[in-house]
Amino acid sequence: MSIHNKIQFFNENLSIKINSLISQELCNKLIKQYEQFSCSNPINVTSERIINEYKEIVFQEEIKSILNNYFGSKYQIFWSSFDVVKSTALEDNYSTLWHLDHGIPKTLKLFIYLNPVSQHGGNTLIIDKERTEKLIHANALPLEQDKRKADLTPILEELNLDTNYIEHNYKTGDALLFNPLLLAHRCLPPDNAQKRYTICFTIIKK
Repeated sequence: MSIHNKIQFFNENLSIKINSLISQELCNKLIKQYEQFSCSNPINVTSERIINEYKEIVFQEEIKSILNNYFGSKYQIFWSSFDVVKSTALEDNYSTLWHLDHGIPKTLKLFIYLNPVSQHGGNTLIIDKERTEKLIHANALPLEQDKRKADLTPILEELNLDTNYIEHNYKTGDALLFNPLLLAHRCLPPDNAQKRYTICFTIIKK
């Protein structure tokens, strides 16, 4: 798909899978660096150092073109994080339930998968904008974390909507760019004893 087609696709769908955004070798290196945290080298410091060191590699021309066209101006990284989701995430991670983010209009998120979905099973599921709007009107995407659901299938069926979710087989180094304010989404908990490693950038208009 050409850059022009990718820009058009993203503007129409508000989500796109980007193949091989960074190399497998770099992904393995980042995971190894992350896991070397210690009392003298805490996780938050390690995460920030990793992101600052490699973010220039992430924001290549392809990503820049999509972002510049979407925002119609310059953009900036509002927040970034190195996230590790464990198999117990359903117990303590609100992202594993269906939700919408809330924040600055037109906010985007870029998830980079450092290990493949085929290994950990912790995929990201998305619902398109049209169905998301209908779910909002049905009060199926509450702001309160304790009211969120892990399964929207019964509600989708009740609304006579397609029950299929948008999901991709993300390989090492693949990325997902999407609008978390307009597309309902959730992170599946990884399989038993597995971890999902991702780097997330929250991007806003400058």
